[in-house]
Amino acid sequence: MFIDRMDPTYKVNATETIKHVIAETIEGLAWGPAFKDGRQVLYVFSDNDVNPRLPTQSDLFAVDTRAAGIGRSSPLLRSPATQASARGYR
Repeated sequence: MFIDRMDPTYKVNATETIKHVIAETIEGLAWGPAFKDGRQVLYVFSDNDVNPRLPTQSDLFAVDTRAAGIGRSSPLLRSPATQASARGYR
C-alpha cells in the first residue's frame, strides 16, 4: 500500500495536510481487527528519532483491503508445546 503524504487531497483540517501530522519515518506497521463493514485496521508507528522535540506517534487507518487489492493472511502462531509435537517430540 502506498500513502502519498504530499497529496493535497489528504486534508486533516483547513490548513494542514497529512504530511503535517504523520512522522517523516515509519518504524512499524501492524494489521489490527476488522470492522463489521469489512475494513481492516492498519496501525502505523513512528518514534522520535531520539529528538525530544519530536513526538512518538501511533496512527491508525481503516483500510478497505478488497478495494485496495490487498490480500493478507494471518500467521500461524504455535506454542512451544505445539512446535515440539509437530516435530515429533513429547
